[in-house]
Amino acid sequence: MGKLLLPLLGGVPAIWNTCMFFFQSVLLLGYLYSHLLTRRFSVRHQVWVHTGVVLSVFLFLPLALSEQFIPRLEEGINPIFWLLVALTLTVGIPFFAVSTSAPLLQRWFSILPLHRSKDPYFLYASSNAGSFAGLLAFPFLLEPFLDNRAQGMLWAVGYGGFVLMLLGCGYLVRERGKAQTQVTALQLAPRSIYRLAGWVGVSFVPSSLLLSLTTYLSSEIGSVPLLWVIPLAIYLLSFVIVFSPRFPLVYEWASRWYGLLVLPLIVAISTGSTQPAVVVLPLHLATFFLATLIGHGKLARTRPDPRDLTTFYLCLSIGGALGGLFNAVVAPALFNQVWEYPLGLLAVAFLRLSFRKVSQTSSFRTDGLLAFLVGASVWVGSYFARWMEFGFGRAATILTFILPALICYSFVGRHRRFALSLSLIFVVGAFLPDERGDQLSVSRNFFGVLRVTRDPSQKFHQLVHGNTLHGRQFIEPAKHEVPLLYYSPTGPVGQIFEVLDNQPTAAVAVVGLGTGSMACYSKPNQRWDYFEIDPGVVKLATRSRYFTYMERCASQNSNVILGDARVMLKRAPTKHYTVMVVDAFSSDAIPVHLVTLEAMKLYLSKLTDEGFLAMHISNRYLDLKPVLAAHAQALGLRAYVRYDPPETDLSLGISTAEWVILLPETASNPDFSSDPRWESLENVSPKIQWTDQFSNPLSILK
Repeated sequence: MGKLLLPLLGGVPAIWNTCMFFFQSVLLLGYLYSHLLTRRFSVRHQVWVHTGVVLSVFLFLPLALSEQFIPRLEEGINPIFWLLVALTLTVGIPFFAVSTSAPLLQRWFSILPLHRSKDPYFLYASSNAGSFAGLLAFPFLLEPFLDNRAQGMLWAVGYGGFVLMLLGCGYLVRERGKAQTQVTALQLAPRSIYRLAGWVGVSFVPSSLLLSLTTYLSSEIGSVPLLWVIPLAIYLLSFVIVFSPRFPLVYEWASRWYGLLVLPLIVAISTGSTQPAVVVLPLHLATFFLATLIGHGKLARTRPDPRDLTTFYLCLSIGGALGGLFNAVVAPALFNQVWEYPLGLLAVAFLRLSFRKVSQTSSFRTDGLLAFLVGASVWVGSYFARWMEFGFGRAATILTFILPALICYSFVGRHRRFALSLSLIFVVGAFLPDERGDQLSVSRNFFGVLRVTRDPSQKFHQLVHGNTLHGRQFIEPAKHEVPLLYYSPTGPVGQIFEVLDNQPTAAVAVVGLGTGSMACYSKPNQRWDYFEIDPGVVKLATRSRYFTYMERCASQNSNVILGDARVMLKRAPTKHYTVMVVDAFSSDAIPVHLVTLEAMKLYLSKLTDEGFLAMHISNRYLDLKPVLAAHAQALGLRAYVRYDPPETDLSLGISTAEWVILLPETASNPDFSSDPRWESLENVSPKIQWTDQFSNPLSILK
């Protein structure tokens, strides 16, 4: 469902977090239903009631998303509210029916006259193993071979098999179940309240960490389902391990190793380090895996008697839903950056305190003082790095954090001292300038975090989304009209817009506003339409003192259109634009729905007979040339790519850029075939076409 919703809201990671919050909320309702059903009804009545619930789902199959749910962002509708309503009306009932399975079936199993029914929690490992297998099947078995419609039909067939097996379990329990004592109210001793709160609190931490890690990774690489699958797969795998009888002490092993990995990770987050990806990405995932083993291990160790099984799972679902609520709704309003991720890592460090088998040999005052000295050493190290004139590069990071990290690591066996020291390293490190320069402005909304920085050379204002640079402008007023970064006059963009020099009344569409630097190629009587989904970007480009491209360069006929480009372009006249530029990114990745075959057909329908399409495909992780080559082949287009290396003089503010031009065979202008800087995509081996119903990001990973 998350993948179906992606094209409607620009492909941002907040879609996944909202979907996860919705699922966790429905899971809470399902667990509450199971709890009340097993405590208020006899086994015979439980079977009859639940049969009616699971059969009602067939009224909602196959799963699909109606066109009536397309949001109208220009009308000011909150995307989170819209998403929750759309999910409730389409998949709310099916998700609810499935979510009841784990606690209900385990409770039914516990009343059978079997030896293993005394401890049915091993079935929770089994259910999460099934979820784990189903999750991995999506990117590797379903997504590469089945489109969205086929997946919906397959889910409907699978659900039919699930219902038959569930009814078989119900019949078995009715025939062989032991007499069940009715419990109309759960009597709790005062200390039990703290136990319930402990279950809720401990389950909150891994749930919040799951979503915050997904946001962090998606902001750095791209909002593709693959990056959603990996953290959730790890999350499910940890449940499989800790609730399995074969791994009774895994949480203690995880606690020992967590201290070793979380320290360099906190340093990496504090300094904004994302490279090399082959080292940093596994570090994030491995640390998260240990964190989930610690949190879920504590839950498994404190699981109650089977009579309170549904109460236990209800508390777990409450904690999970609160984690989803915190990340999807509270954190974006509370923090201007993704602080919930490092805060979750620090919470796990404090959670390790509960695994101590011996009392602390030092006082809290001593531990706090030593932690303060560690934090102070980070500050001193930063000034020393400046004094050595290392700036804020890799050498400066080593000088700043090497001594505090070594001191902190020496405390790894003293959990409280280590957790306090780690917290001070993060807090102090968060206030240090990074390699992007001095931070001038930070804003956060549904579509991500936008930062404006002044680069270390003090020559440019820069727009940063996630950790990716999206725009740059000279601070010096005399140079305000010089396009920089990927849009320089000497690069592909400058050559593309040379075509319009002799067309004073041409119409241009730009998908993705950024800082508005392309406005400096516009002519007074030309019509330029800018399509931008993020209102925060519109505000920075049109109403801020940091970027003045739109103010100084935009023609009188310029128009900024708020909303997803594909949704809004459908309203534009056909055969209207001479040039269409697609430059939309979610951090470092172009949203998938903007490069599908249907998207290409939409773009072409809005171009004049002599018009052409330009696409910016610069990316650290994905190579889109094979996808565009397949589209060009299918649509009978000529396609050329130009890779422009960065200038040797970095003071010019120009960056590496890769652009693709697509134009009909009948178009005579422009002619890039004779320019050696442009290479035909005919030389690129095309991949399987991407459509709105089918895409496979795995196939184009660099």
